[in-house]
Amino acid sequence: MSKQKRSNLYYINILFEKNKSNMIENTIYSGNIQYKGSNNRLDKIKITNKSINIQAERNKVVTKLSSILINDLDTIHIQIIKSLLFYYIHFGRFIVIESITIKGKEKGENGVLKDESYTIPDSTTDLQQVLNNNFYLKEEYQFNSSDILELFEVNKKSSVIFNALSYLLKSMATNEASEKFEKLWKSFNSIYKYIGNNQNEFNCQVELRNFLTIHNNKFNLITDKVTKLDNKILRSKLRLRDLILNNFDTKDKTVSFLSFIYRYSDYRISGLFKETLVYREKYLKEIDSINKVENKFNNINNTNIIHLYGNCKNKSNCIYNEVVKYLDRNIRIKNTSDIEIVSFLCI
Repeated sequence: MSKQKRSNLYYINILFEKNKSNMIENTIYSGNIQYKGSNNRLDKIKITNKSINIQAERNKVVTKLSSILINDLDTIHIQIIKSLLFYYIHFGRFIVIESITIKGKEKGENGVLKDESYTIPDSTTDLQQVLNNNFYLKEEYQFNSSDILELFEVNKKSSVIFNALSYLLKSMATNEASEKFEKLWKSFNSIYKYIGNNQNEFNCQVELRNFLTIHNNKFNLITDKVTKLDNKILRSKLRLRDLILNNFDTKDKTVSFLSFIYRYSDYRISGLFKETLVYREKYLKEIDSINKVENKFNNINNTNIIHLYGNCKNKSNCIYNEVVKYLDRNIRIKNTSDIEIVSFLCI
């Protein structure tokens, strides 16, 4: 006969310092959520302004309840972190945790329930929070906690949301510039890799650029920041010459360089290209001498580039002259695309 699996119940209660007896308790989330390997079994979670309560049922016995707060691979630990992320995103500010209590009702071999309890802080252990008084989401950075409900699911996207929000909140809890940048970069990188479907670096860049372009209306915060940037400011902040010489270091990469130029139509970026075109003028004028040049053009996913070669085939300096005309036209009509500036700077 197969051995019957034991059912062990664990109750987690997180109490926040602002909890006062006369404060009205408001529920901000209540539901049954999955965990990795749950096999249709769900945890119950209730998040209010005063507390977080989690009820979890597991076959495995947790031999030491305190390990739930330490082991970041433990499925109950992950539910706690998800709940805290949701809580702090909802309120957008730091609220001190007063206590965390874990209670276990475990069935022994004889079927008798064994009750255990663990609470921190206690006489030997302090409660140390990752967030601190520095944490504060400015009003323009806040978003509805209802927008991140997928955090409580178990799939690839929920993992990305989990990682991105974890690093985002950590970045908001420090005033040290390099640490803030590192955390923000890791948050960004989680999303970047997801959108790029974990392909190689170049393909991730292509997919993210496409995503920005298609969903440009969702990026008002950053487009508002770049809209006032002009050609002079961009030139002073960027080392475009070094980028060109590094990324397109040989004549063989000239077609890729052309593709780079034709990805952008914003007059400010066109101005930058016009000013730095001299560093690859010779290669552009000698482009017909590149080995298998026609194949290189045909492999570029840009019809403008393919037509450019077709119109200029075997015509001396034609491609260089057409590039200059393209840049001059964008500059002359002041073609503007703030999302292209975002893409240019971030990717």
